[in-house]
Amino acid sequence: MSNGATTATNTVNPSVTTTYSVTTTDANGCQGSTSMTVTVIPLPTPSITGDNVICNGESTTLTATGGSTYVWSNGATTATNTVNPSATTTYSVTTTDANGCQGSTSMTVTVNPLPTPSITGDNVICNGESTTLTAADGSTYVWSNGATTATITVNPSVTTTYSVTTTDANGCQGSTSITVTVNPLPTPSITGDNVICNGESTTLTAAGGSTYVWSNGATTATNTVNPSATTTYSVTTTDANGCQGSTSMTVTVNPLPTPSITGDNVICNGESTTLTAAGGSTYVWSNGATIATITVNPSATTTYSVTTTDANGCQESTSMTVTVNPLPQILVSGDKEICQGECTELTASGGISYEWSNIMASGYRCNGSFFVGGLQGGANQSLYNITKDLQLKEIGPLGNNNVNGIAYYCQSNSTPFIYGMKMKGTSIEDAVKANLVQINPNTANLIILGEIPQPPNPYGIAGTTGIMAYIGESSKDGKYYFPAVSALIDPLTFSILDYTMYLGVIDLNNHGNGSNVTYKPISILPACKPHMDACILAFQNYALNPASREPSGGIQDWALSSDEETLYSFFGIENALFRLNLISMTTNCTAGPSNNLSFVGQTGVQTDEFGGIYFENNELMGYQVDRGRLFKINQNDGTLSLVTSDFPKDFRGDNATCTDCGMTTTGPINVAEITVCPTENTTYIVLVTDTNGCRNSQEVTIIVNPLPTPSITGDNIICNGESTTLTATGGSTYVWSNGATTATITVNPSTTTTYNVTITDNNGCQASTSITITVNPIPTPTIVGNGITCKGSSTTLFAIGGSTYVE
Repeated sequence: MSNGATTATNTVNPSVTTTYSVTTTDANGCQGSTSMTVTVIPLPTPSITGDNVICNGESTTLTATGGSTYVWSNGATTATNTVNPSATTTYSVTTTDANGCQGSTSMTVTVNPLPTPSITGDNVICNGESTTLTAADGSTYVWSNGATTATITVNPSVTTTYSVTTTDANGCQGSTSITVTVNPLPTPSITGDNVICNGESTTLTAAGGSTYVWSNGATTATNTVNPSATTTYSVTTTDANGCQGSTSMTVTVNPLPTPSITGDNVICNGESTTLTAAGGSTYVWSNGATIATITVNPSATTTYSVTTTDANGCQESTSMTVTVNPLPQILVSGDKEICQGECTELTASGGISYEWSNIMASGYRCNGSFFVGGLQGGANQSLYNITKDLQLKEIGPLGNNNVNGIAYYCQSNSTPFIYGMKMKGTSIEDAVKANLVQINPNTANLIILGEIPQPPNPYGIAGTTGIMAYIGESSKDGKYYFPAVSALIDPLTFSILDYTMYLGVIDLNNHGNGSNVTYKPISILPACKPHMDACILAFQNYALNPASREPSGGIQDWALSSDEETLYSFFGIENALFRLNLISMTTNCTAGPSNNLSFVGQTGVQTDEFGGIYFENNELMGYQVDRGRLFKINQNDGTLSLVTSDFPKDFRGDNATCTDCGMTTTGPINVAEITVCPTENTTYIVLVTDTNGCRNSQEVTIIVNPLPTPSITGDNIICNGESTTLTATGGSTYVWSNGATTATITVNPSTTTTYNVTITDNNGCQASTSITITVNPIPTPTIVGNGITCKGSSTTLFAIGGSTYVE
């Protein structure tokens, strides 16, 4: 071969068109030559276009040119080959042209890794918070919320996913996301008293979280605070997610009431004092009373405290010490036992002033209380005395009367009397009218002083007036108190549409016929109105039918307190204690306790009205007239304590407290020393006042012993020269006018003589008597006659000078 080959086969690869010749030698050694031109067609020169740099996950389209057919290294047989290598890869393509020549080329597709972005930042927040999200591993950033910065701050209101696409320097993009969980805020609450009183504390309890921080620094759920002024307390709670919520409570601090107590804080033993608390709405006293005004009579110095509660429920306390001064210790010296006709000098000591009383000509002795008893409706009545030993003694009959409302009073320069009211008559017109009467406490003698004028009528022609003639009381200076009423009456039904209560006052020192009465309106407070309504109804029913028994209830009698500021009564059927303040003219009613119900609340033939109310040794007493029961009435809460149930039943009327009045001329004697000359056993009373103004009284009974009644027996006529024995009787010792000191003496006066004897009895009382001893002279007889006679003869002799003769 021309190329030097020596084989039949010659592989050539000319790069250009080349002619190849061959010389052959056969077996014969013969040679022959030929040639062949090998035309060398140029190979196609394929090319590949397309992105040779991609990002992981992307694809790129490679397009081969320069041939007719194409075979790619990845098996593709089209000119265009879309590849998405996951790593840098070389893609080759073999192209075949029309000559069947092939050419190859390749392209390396560089696969850049995608960026691996990350997001940092709080992915759990609380509602209302924001969080800063920071993306990394990129050159540029595009967030799902449109932001194009690496760092964004978001504050979603609900759980939200935020994604970011990052692009690196190769233009490769990577995405990631973060879910921001939005936890709801806790909804804390605060419970506890939000209104307190100054000085109190309140416990505020927060709920709705795991931990708590209060505005005052407390870190527990429960926070006890005691602000001195209205304060707002806030609490921040943190739940298990760390979320916080806040709330607050304003604690209103109401000021404490400023209670005060008024009343006499210095009293004498046995006295009472009325203490009145102010500055609150309700009151609780240390003695258990629950009213503003209490009357107390401590036996020793006592501190009374009261806790007041105002409209806000705030409480404050104050106290008052009532100093109880002892009563003066009285000593009365002097002879307590005298003889008839003697005087004795009594000297009192123990104080600075002295008032002697009961020094009356009549020797009248005041004891206990008086009571007018008897059936109503004009039946016979009598005057009684309730003694201090609880005996009811009749003084005398009053006749056919309707007398009630009695009061005992001693007018200056006068003897003591009982004053009262007598119903004018039993007709409807007269039942509301009354006369002022005067009763002698010794004899029950009654005189009518005159009619008491009616109270004012504010209702005009439709109004009617009346005197409630069963209630009366007098003060120490002679003011006689009684109630009256003006009413507006429905002319068709006779029901009471409206009424006005009055307090009538008569000056007993100038009573005349009772016409000097003054009327003061009484303010009926709401708590008392139901009871007063019942009282008025009872009065109306009785006025319409005076012959009937009026229903129980209302004011049947009242008693004046020792300070003369309060009138007390007790409503029987309504079980209530009634007080009328004479200064403010207002009423106060306190319902009695349930344990009174065994004594009150009944009506019928015998009702439960309290027709006699009076003070005895500072105790408020009540006489339940129809049932004959006497009670002690608690002056604060109306509790009834039964004293006796042995008094006569079915008595109507009320009482008058008996007090001594002093002399009938000048009143009490204001000296320490008095001289008295009683004619009978008499009790004198001395009222002693000490430097504290405390008063005590002591009774001194002077026993008046009767004088002995001596007598002399014996011959009171003797003859001269004779003696006679005189015997005195009637005493224990004897003194004769002749000096003898024996009961029996023998005397022989020579002339007529009077002998006196003074006898002294065992009481030391003396009396004298006398006897006259007539001494008759000795007769001087004479014999007359013939004194000479003859023996055997007789003579007559005559004796003269005597009345009887003995030979």
